[in-house]
Amino acid sequence: MSFDAHAEDYQRLKLRLAQTLDSATPTELQQAYDNFDKQFVQSRDTIPQTDNDRAFNLVARAATLIDRQLPFSEEQRAREIIDRAHGLLAEAVLLDPHNADARRMIAASEQPGFAAYYQWLDAGEAQVREQCHKQRIHAGDNLPKHLRELAEHLAMRPYFRWLATMASQAVICGRNREALKLCAKALDADPLDMGDVRCTAAIAFAKLEDSRGFAALEQSFITTPRNAGGPNAWLSLGRMALAYKQCDFETAESNLQHVITTYPHAAATFIRQHELPDGVFARLPVAPGSEDELIVALSEATVLLQEGREQGARGPFGLWLAETATEMAPSCEAAEIAQARQQAEERFRILSDLAHNQGNSNKNNSSEDNDSSPTPEGGLL
Repeated sequence: MSFDAHAEDYQRLKLRLAQTLDSATPTELQQAYDNFDKQFVQSRDTIPQTDNDRAFNLVARAATLIDRQLPFSEEQRAREIIDRAHGLLAEAVLLDPHNADARRMIAASEQPGFAAYYQWLDAGEAQVREQCHKQRIHAGDNLPKHLRELAEHLAMRPYFRWLATMASQAVICGRNREALKLCAKALDADPLDMGDVRCTAAIAFAKLEDSRGFAALEQSFITTPRNAGGPNAWLSLGRMALAYKQCDFETAESNLQHVITTYPHAAATFIRQHELPDGVFARLPVAPGSEDELIVALSEATVLLQEGREQGARGPFGLWLAETATEMAPSCEAAEIAQARQQAEERFRILSDLAHNQGNSNKNNSSEDNDSSPTPEGGLL
């Protein structure tokens, strides 16, 4: 599922239109709805909207620049994208000083490190919750029940994103138990799990070697809208990591083989182990069972792949994963595998050199003990 800023922008304006048509005739209603899509694309500013709606549109545009264009841009173009995105976010805050998404995205670039960003989010969490609850009260005014429920959910989504970001940052900072508490809070606030915090929890449970908590998490996925009963890359990686740490290599290899046969180009993905920038608006929306899903999940699992590493190289689990995936790769992918190995060797050589020169102090060095004690009673679910 995850959050799609432009889809949300569309929903907000369509609901705003519906609120202005409470006294319209059926014919007028139908005509307004029929014209909405064309109007949204060609003349968005003519649709009834508030400053809050305009601010969210600016956030959506900034999200596209930062999360979709920036990671694939050359240095000069990247600077232009960053400046433009920051300008959009600054304008959004001027229109709506309480816009939690804009403030959170600005802070992501201004805070000096992962720990500082997490502390900033933690300090603002209660205020964002209160603001979203206040907006929720009147969000569904003059709307039928099914639209009122959507409007109320939209009003709370900035808070859901805030909690999801806090949870992922907690994992990066080695605060895995705190991450699980945040995931539980997010699920209590949003049982639909729009932020896919269960995926973050899968990494935290694996990091803590909490097999019992991980098993309960797996069961909870059966009842969720996201790929219920289908493939899930975060769960697969968590299973493999737990089995590897327990020296159950047969189970780890069985899970790896299943992923390689399920996901397109999985073997090459496991060899490359790209670390992508985290989505600033939210985790990037990816289709279940897709190559993109595996790439995003593997990037988020960097804390597992590089645990125990030295001088910028892969950690033991990451090394095992790459070597075993190479052995399991289908013969028809030989050329792709050779290219992936070459790319990975060059990348990890550069990382090793950087670590040697600057000190190995990035986000993959967890400060938390690898404690296998279970989540406190009540737990995540």
